[in-house]
Amino acid sequence: MSFSSLQTPCLILDKLKLANNIKKLTSKFRGINLSFRPHLKTTKCAEIADIVLDGAEKKIMVSTLREAEFFSDHGIKDIIYSVGIVPDKLPRIAKLYHRGAIIHVVLDNLETARLLSDKAKEINCTISVLIEIDCDGSRAGLKPDNALDILNLAKIVQNSKHLKLNGLMTHAGSSYGASSIEEIIQIAENERLSVLSTSQLLKKQGIEHRVISAGSTPTAIFGTNFEGLTEVRAGVFMFNDLFQANLGVCNYSDIALSVLTTIVGHQQSKNRLIIDAGALDLSKDRGTQFQENDCGYGLIMDEAGHQIQTNMYVTSVSQEHGQITTKTGAIDFNHFPIGKRIRILPNHACMTAAPYDQYNTIESDGSISQWKKISGW
Repeated sequence: MSFSSLQTPCLILDKLKLANNIKKLTSKFRGINLSFRPHLKTTKCAEIADIVLDGAEKKIMVSTLREAEFFSDHGIKDIIYSVGIVPDKLPRIAKLYHRGAIIHVVLDNLETARLLSDKAKEINCTISVLIEIDCDGSRAGLKPDNALDILNLAKIVQNSKHLKLNGLMTHAGSSYGASSIEEIIQIAENERLSVLSTSQLLKKQGIEHRVISAGSTPTAIFGTNFEGLTEVRAGVFMFNDLFQANLGVCNYSDIALSVLTTIVGHQQSKNRLIIDAGALDLSKDRGTQFQENDCGYGLIMDEAGHQIQTNMYVTSVSQEHGQITTKTGAIDFNHFPIGKRIRILPNHACMTAAPYDQYNTIESDGSISQWKKISGW
């Protein structure tokens, strides 16, 4: 398939940038002999799973049971389901167990543990459990200094015939709000120490566990000490995006994902271009508005993926339309005629990729391969 035959809006994936992003991070952990578990919620694609797992242990993290089922069918059998579990999802997980997969669920409260144990008994299945530790107050989990609840939760799991305590996990979500690389390094160390101190607490009580898991893209990239961890996780690093670039994780030139769109209108009196990519195509994620460099709903490249226009950005979106303007100065409308195609770099690659059913992947020879992806829950 040729590039010119693509209909807009559509998702473009640069295979070389993807491969370089993956190699940069995975080689770091292979170099220190530490297990790496990619989070595939961003990509939802078998071809990308094959690239990131090439030569490594086939273990991943996902955010939906649909992803777990899809990647299990693709031969990946060691999977963390990262969203807090509820009992009515266990029958789907049990089906995966019976097909040879091990799905590790995440727990952070006593009530769910009891309900889960009862449901696992009802369906006659043993469920692997990771206790989630909240290292920074960002989302979910038990605080590492909450020894009583941690121990009580661990004992409920340990004493259940249908639950198995496999280990601990944590995620430094606060790394996404950091203002410097030095701050990310500090967050990474706090992430490590939070889960390690919890592991030591359990060991002192004779509670055995195997996995000590931590990670986010910023802390995986900038962390300097991973001693004591059994694995590190990250996901968006494969694509990168404007938010990560603003954090210093990557450069604009490292962003592998973009949306191809067409200019469908001019509003010269308002200094605006109208494109056929809107909220459903670019997402409404405005995470960069809290960073020093606000990128609106995305920055502009030409059709070939060059000449990033940092002065031009998508300033607003409706369902299927986007509006582009400049941060300073006037648009040269002669340079952007109606029908011209451009590409938009995303604020948050995970959100931008999610609605599409395929990647239009640029191969090394410039041809286009279409890689299917999944969606839904």
